[in-house]
Amino acid sequence: MAGLKAKNKGILVGAITSLLFTLFVFCYRYLGLDSVFTIVEMVHHTTYLLLAIIGAIVGVNLSGEDEQTNS
Repeated sequence: MAGLKAKNKGILVGAITSLLFTLFVFCYRYLGLDSVFTIVEMVHHTTYLLLAIIGAIVGVNLSGEDEQTNS
């Protein structure tokens, strides 16, 4: 969704979206549950970062096709 709305710079949009979500989860765990990320959770969030970047790139490309067909 972020990539579709941004319509450009999919890598940056995906990375920012993923990092903000990871920061939110980290703050919740650290402040609310008094625990930090384990190695497995770090791998999960790194994978999420990569998938969010790929998803934003796809979203930007999908929004670019709509502009080309409407022109």
